[in-house]
Amino acid sequence: MPEFKQIAVIGAGTMGSGIAAQIANAGNKVLLMDLPRDDDPIGVLIDAKKRLLKSDPPALVHKSRIDLIEVGNIRDDFEHFLLDVCNLLANLQKQSVTTYDYKLYILKHPK
Repeated sequence: MPEFKQIAVIGAGTMGSGIAAQIANAGNKVLLMDLPRDDDPIGVLIDAKKRLLKSDPPALVHKSRIDLIEVGNIRDDFEHFLLDVCNLLANLQKQSVTTYDYKLYILKHPK
């Protein structure tokens, strides 16, 4: 199994932020990304982290794991983080009310 140094999840909704929480629970850093709001480029992501901290049952094994979840928006951070840094990417796309299309990519970089 490859060792992942940086993992990214695109989609900060219930499913995406939950996956990011489980990656953090495993002790790995994770970049959580979503589309920016017009008025606040990372507002959606800050809200997602707040939901994780308040979730019941808890999404995080310890509240300090929230520090392993970094945030970025797709417009401003996509190229730097995903194309230069990450080697595992999870992409979630909602297909219907109960169905998600989940894709996992292992990215190989020349660095």
